[in-house]
Amino acid sequence: MFSSATNSGTLGVRPGDASVASATVNASQQVGGSLGTALLSTLSASAVSSYLTGLRPTPAALAAASVHGYAAAFAWAALILAVGAVIAGALYRRQVPERHRVAAPAVAH
Repeated sequence: MFSSATNSGTLGVRPGDASVASATVNASQQVGGSLGTALLSTLSASAVSSYLTGLRPTPAALAAASVHGYAAAFAWAALILAVGAVIAGALYRRQVPERHRVAAPAVAH
């Protein structure tokens, strides 16, 4: 998946700008992964906390709350993935981009 994301992210970029575009794609993947993990962890902790409101913290209640937290985080992750897929599908260019032509070297015969 990362190689296709890098290929799509650098598609149509001039050869002189390819390294900058690739670095931007890599940095975006790192930041997105970090923010995504933080967001889903927060949503899971919030779901666990709301589940335990008014309950005695018995081992069974804690286990059920943990499962509820994971289920909530996975549901949010699925929703975020679906929204991202729709946005990506809408923004994806369907025509073949023009390649930057490099002048062919003259060959002597």
